[in-house]
Amino acid sequence: MASLFEENLCCPVCRDVFRDPVLLMCSHSFCRACLEQYWQHTNLQTCPLCRSSSSVENPPCNLTLKNLCEAFIQERFHRTSACSELLCGLHGKKLMHYCLEDKQTVCEECKSTVHTNHCLKLLDEAAPDLKLDLKRKLEPLKDKLEQFRMVKHICAQTEEHIKTQAQHTVALIKKEFEKLHQFLWEEEAARIAALRKEEVQKSQTMKKKIAQINRGILSLSDKVTAMEEQLEENSISFLQNYKVTVERAQGKLKDPEILSGSLVDVAKHLGNLTFKVWEKMQSIIQYSPVILDPNTAHPCLHLSDDLTAMTLCSRDTERPSNPERFDDYVSVLGSEGFDSGAHSWDVEVGDSSAWAVGVISESVFKHRENLSKHGLWHVGYYKGEYGKGLSEMLTPFRLKQKLQRIRVKLDWDKGHVSFFNPDDNTHVHTFTDTFTEPVYPYLYNACPAQALTILTVQASVSE
Repeated sequence: MASLFEENLCCPVCRDVFRDPVLLMCSHSFCRACLEQYWQHTNLQTCPLCRSSSSVENPPCNLTLKNLCEAFIQERFHRTSACSELLCGLHGKKLMHYCLEDKQTVCEECKSTVHTNHCLKLLDEAAPDLKLDLKRKLEPLKDKLEQFRMVKHICAQTEEHIKTQAQHTVALIKKEFEKLHQFLWEEEAARIAALRKEEVQKSQTMKKKIAQINRGILSLSDKVTAMEEQLEENSISFLQNYKVTVERAQGKLKDPEILSGSLVDVAKHLGNLTFKVWEKMQSIIQYSPVILDPNTAHPCLHLSDDLTAMTLCSRDTERPSNPERFDDYVSVLGSEGFDSGAHSWDVEVGDSSAWAVGVISESVFKHRENLSKHGLWHVGYYKGEYGKGLSEMLTPFRLKQKLQRIRVKLDWDKGHVSFFNPDDNTHVHTFTDTFTEPVYPYLYNACPAQALTILTVQASVSE
């Protein structure tokens, strides 16, 4: 039966002596491998004993317990060795040598029979060399283990960042739709108000017409009544008033008529309603020919909510490392690559003291540890000089006036990348090449005082 001391040195999960013990906040200890396996199985970071939640993904080593367990194992090994000598399984004799060829411990009789002419060493001589060899083989495994733990940490970071990204994106989507909803509510109210205004105007016109007709009816009724009364008079009175009565009867009134266009113009209010609203919506909608990809942005670049502007700022330590992200260059890519057709976009560079814009091939981006490779066509400004290049290094050139904006024109089919000053359409430079793969818009900004912004264009709707 195990002693009480030995029981206290056993992991509650595997019931064996602790190996690489770690300490949780609740003061319970477990083998690191046992705890990780338990957490993977339950998907919960809780203590296997008391179920307390643990907020630490990589618990610290319980160094005191680890030293006690290692000392106990070593003492037990020596105690067992002292109690019974290791004997040869074939001859029952004490093991004295180690065969380097067969990698076996051998006795004197094995040495003279089975292992003749083999390279043998005394056990005490062979063990240190082999331990040293094993330590050398152990180091790559430890490095690999550390690499796995590091990647696991990055994956956990990425998982948290995905949640943050999703929450932030949902908030921005709602914000944009609130603008659209507000526009639609205001447009609905304006169109209903226009309908009500027309209703009031045409109702008032109709009331005036009815009042006019009522006056005509009253006048004619009086005449009819007077003439009917004259018909009832005796002959002398009738004849005396006949001339006056006839003159009154001959008074002319215009015939009443129904006004045209008196009804509400329903077609005006309902005809192509959604299209007209959509067309009017252009006033609040801007289109960006290039959208920046936040997953490629260097950790020191902050992108605007609409993903059209980039500003150099302090490093975002919460942004996880991912294969698509620039880490050596404060750069970002457009979210969409082009593999055909003609495309154009304007970038406002303002007073930035260090910038570059252009296009980069997909393969060079994926292997961007060496951007001097052919496949990055760009122009830029650095230390007061403009430059052009197919690589990281720019060849200086002169311009008549300082650029505030620069236009990039890509014709993938013809193999042209051209740059212009959009203010006066001055040509800056053109690269000619043969494109065989998608290319992406490329932007670089190393000036914290000035953002680089993709300029939006007015959207258009054609009937």
